[in-house]
Amino acid sequence: MAFFGPPVQPKVYSGSINNLLIIITINTYILTNNAQIIMNICFTVQSSLPFFDSSVPMDIVGGAEIQQYYLGKYLSEKCATINYLSFDYRQKRIHKFEKVTFIRTYSMSEGFPGTRFFYPRLIRIWQALKIADADIYYSRGAGFLPGILCIFCKLHNKKYVFAGAHDTNFIPGELRLRFGRDKLLYEYGLKRADAIIVQSEAQRKLLKTNYELGSIVIKNLYPNELDLKERKSEHILWVATLREWKRPELFVEIAKAFPGEKFIMIGGPGKDGQFYADIKRAAEDIPNLVFKGFLPFEETKKYFDIAKLFINTSIYEGFPNTFLQSWCRGIPVITFFDPDGVVAKNRLGIVVSSTEELFKGVQKMLQSYSDYSESVIQYYRDNHSPKIIDKYIALFQKLLER
Repeated sequence: MAFFGPPVQPKVYSGSINNLLIIITINTYILTNNAQIIMNICFTVQSSLPFFDSSVPMDIVGGAEIQQYYLGKYLSEKCATINYLSFDYRQKRIHKFEKVTFIRTYSMSEGFPGTRFFYPRLIRIWQALKIADADIYYSRGAGFLPGILCIFCKLHNKKYVFAGAHDTNFIPGELRLRFGRDKLLYEYGLKRADAIIVQSEAQRKLLKTNYELGSIVIKNLYPNELDLKERKSEHILWVATLREWKRPELFVEIAKAFPGEKFIMIGGPGKDGQFYADIKRAAEDIPNLVFKGFLPFEETKKYFDIAKLFINTSIYEGFPNTFLQSWCRGIPVITFFDPDGVVAKNRLGIVVSSTEELFKGVQKMLQSYSDYSESVIQYYRDNHSPKIIDKYIALFQKLLER
């Protein structure tokens, strides 16, 4: 079926809570056929306030958060009004920051285990959706929200858009969801979305194969915020949340094998605190490896600014924002994961399939990383610059015309 299609009955699997909620309500003006169209859009991700207001502590820097931050930021330049619905960071119920307004919902510590899914979370979310009163509601990534948004939109004659955040969002047996309730709600909403956005052709095929659903490919966007003529190349960089499937231990081993190079590792703990502690301890034993732990988004940027090479050791991904943070600066990558084969096809770095190839790739790239800069920057400009926002506008406009 096309990505605008009839509902399909969901199957039930086991799953984890996607507890991220922020609602971005965007009123944007678009000129079409000499007529002015007013578009009110509600994006959902929990922790966007710290991206805008640096005085608010940041404890999450994920790909879904980064993409929705930039999506809202660039759409706001074409809009009249933006509202976000946010976690409780001890701000006022209505918190205005520059051109945007944040509407407070709840804190993660509120409520009692076993009942807090319903109150305060579900009730506050529903109230927030009503306050937003958007034309289109948007969520990104697997969790319970797609089901809630789908039901809300059907009841209130709104449109719902789901965006994939990771390849596993479209592989039923690999959904990283803790509760069966969440998986049921996720698949219920996924199969009834008015449109589904995926990051790559690989995700499009997974969705079609596993769920018999169509989708539209819109690549991630990221701005170039650095004068490349002034850029220095000082260290080899690794950035991700420290989870087992990210395999940070491989980066530690690489640093050990190249004592003449400087290595930087950035990332906060996932759910396994012991795994984080073990990696931190191992990293701190290596003189040429600096372990930074979790850093806020803005602070992480300065380490990309002076990196010569970025290494991704994950088993699987969606489309890493760290790739875009590297490519917009002309930095090539070494990776096990190559979405749609773009790294190999466009000379954006080196793709490896074993630990031995990884070590050889680092050795090779240290001698030639600057040779990749031109092709890396050109690919970024052609495929991931902020002009991507026009594709979102076209999709949202098409939805409202139906």
